[in-house]
Amino acid sequence: MLCGHVRIILFVLAMIVVRTSVCADVILSGIGTIVWTAALITWITIFQLHRAEWGATGDQISFIIPTGIP
Repeated sequence: MLCGHVRIILFVLAMIVVRTSVCADVILSGIGTIVWTAALITWITIFQLHRAEWGATGDQISFIIPTGIP
């Protein structure tokens, strides 16, 4: 069996590794969120500005087809 002090040291080292891993996961998640948000904002802006110009294709990819003057 391992001595109590060695177990404590191994536990602390394991927690440091886990904490570093969680920190990296949080940072990567934030970066992914920023990328997806930028992509969605870009697509929504392009779609809303050019849907009427795309004619039938714009209507086919619309979930709700707006009525009135485009």
